[in-house]
Amino acid sequence: MEASSATVNDSLVGRVLAGKFQIEAFVGAGAMGSVYRARQLALDKVVAIKVLKPELATEAGFAARFKREAKAASSLDHPNSVLILDFGVEPDNLMYMAMEFLAGQNLSWLVSTAWPLPDDQIVSIMCQALSALARAHDVGVVHRDLKPDNIMILGERNDDGHPVVKVCDFGIAKLITRKSGGETRALTNLGMVLGTPEFMSPEQGRGEELDGRSDIYSLGVILFQILTGQLPFDSETPLGLVYKHAMEPLRPPIECNPNANPRLDGVVRRAMEKQSPTGHWTRSACSAPAPRRAAKCCRLARANMT
Repeated sequence: MEASSATVNDSLVGRVLAGKFQIEAFVGAGAMGSVYRARQLALDKVVAIKVLKPELATEAGFAARFKREAKAASSLDHPNSVLILDFGVEPDNLMYMAMEFLAGQNLSWLVSTAWPLPDDQIVSIMCQALSALARAHDVGVVHRDLKPDNIMILGERNDDGHPVVKVCDFGIAKLITRKSGGETRALTNLGMVLGTPEFMSPEQGRGEELDGRSDIYSLGVILFQILTGQLPFDSETPLGLVYKHAMEPLRPPIECNPNANPRLDGVVRRAMEKQSPTGHWTRSACSAPAPRRAAKCCRLARANMT
């Protein structure tokens, strides 16, 4: 971390935001801002605070994007989505979002330290992530940046005995405002390409308007990595990755790892089909049925495991 960035991060420690949240420690930084551990004073509860980068806070485009993130994420009331607690702008123009503090590790860490994962654990992770996406797509939110870093594996366990999964960081989510007559209005800038090239759908790489089907492609890439320990495409440049996602045929996961579950291999190949006149395999609607059908396929794979 650069010295100037460290100074900015440290300077916020001890500060109280809106009389509610006292910042206790710097946790990490991303493209849009920094994350801190903080305490919600009224409840004496540990929370996470995301703060927009100071140099970006005065730029109208980034400020609007940060507000969209807060609005989009706060609408996702789901046990597998990170819970947003509050949002505000301080008198000095510091913009923040308070959310639940997640005790755990991200999926990148899990794959790098525990690969290969048991099939049952893979299915649990995917079903929980897909459940969160179903809720997001129900309310018109597209994540746009799904990757293992944005999927948290917590220490607590669900009713099935598996670790709870949380989908995080809707930082570049596209909020679709629904209008009467079935029309929609996208609140992102036309032609702006945002996301992570390694996990980006072909249409996102082309800068096209997106719907929830793009998230399914990205989750397919994640499942490919979980099954094989590697990414489906490799390139020295981001543009090269975008080209390969759009143009190169997918090598089936089972060819990279013969021990991969063949049914989960099929889920990956269907999720990552190149766009056709009727779209990806899950693309009958920009809504919840897509991830729910994918989750069903994952469950069928688990039911047929031997």
